[in-house]
Amino acid sequence: MSTKHLFDLASLSKLFTSTAILRLVSIGALKLQTSILDLTAFTDPLLRTSLAQVDIASLLNHSTGIHYWFPCYTRSDEPFEAILASVMAEHPRKNQVIYSDLNYILLGLAVERILCKPLPQAIQELVFTPLNMHSATYNPDRNNLTNIAATEYGNQIEKRMVSELGLEFTGWRDDTVPMQGACNDGNCFYYFNGAAGHAGIFADASDTARLGNLYLHGIYSSDPALSRIASAGDWISGTDGYLDPAIITAAVSRQRAANPLDSSALSSESDRGYGFQFGPNYPGGGFGHTGFTGTYLHINPAAGLTITILTNRLHVPRPTDITPYRQAISKAAIELLI
Repeated sequence: MSTKHLFDLASLSKLFTSTAILRLVSIGALKLQTSILDLTAFTDPLLRTSLAQVDIASLLNHSTGIHYWFPCYTRSDEPFEAILASVMAEHPRKNQVIYSDLNYILLGLAVERILCKPLPQAIQELVFTPLNMHSATYNPDRNNLTNIAATEYGNQIEKRMVSELGLEFTGWRDDTVPMQGACNDGNCFYYFNGAAGHAGIFADASDTARLGNLYLHGIYSSDPALSRIASAGDWISGTDGYLDPAIITAAVSRQRAANPLDSSALSSESDRGYGFQFGPNYPGGGFGHTGFTGTYLHINPAAGLTITILTNRLHVPRPTDITPYRQAISKAAIELLI
């Protein structure tokens, strides 16, 4: 194992998707208030009604009230629109923030629609290339597995989740062979061919940290009083102006979003920004995101640090919650480096 190994970032992929969306907003190709219906070809009457008040901002901060997850691959012969319509019929939008993969699947579809390109190519152009990332990719070259960390043997937890829903799927991967170079997430792998807005990106620690540094650098650049960061190492050279400063400020702020089912009423302040999460996962303050496979990103402006932890927590007989492990390493890094 080395720092050059690629890991399946799982839900850290959402931050790449949100960054792509915020880049489109910054260059005027999209507005945060744009309805998702304007960016899809959905014609289903239920979706046209249910998603009428769902805009880009509410998808980014998970305030849509849309159901959290559904294994689309159990209905792999059906289009996503039909699956989503049936999910929303069974699980109508709720008046609360719900962390939802479906939100970011929709954002991925929006990126494809705006650029008229498949998601891997769109994210390459919007995020990977301009941020000078050398390893980040969807569907890495599986002919060269020596620098890709294995994830687990079979979709252990997801199999149980599907069974608990009373659903069946016969296409599971061979659970005697470790997943290596193919994304762990079932919807991404089985249904979206390895590339979706909520999962699928592989990267090494350096590129993962570079994404965090984009926002950390943006915060310090917008406030000259925070000068201690100026000589703190390898920033994102040449990307001043990549994101509008006001967009960065909004992205890393707790959002007080409109009530999902009543746009005239504001809900309470949530623990979500545009993609980012706040709370006890991030010792010493700041914000970040976690990934199901064991990945972690913590941007701490007060300490002037971006911290990333890449693990394959599922590659054990009984996967456990590694939140205490992430918190301990993040806290130790802050104490050591400031």
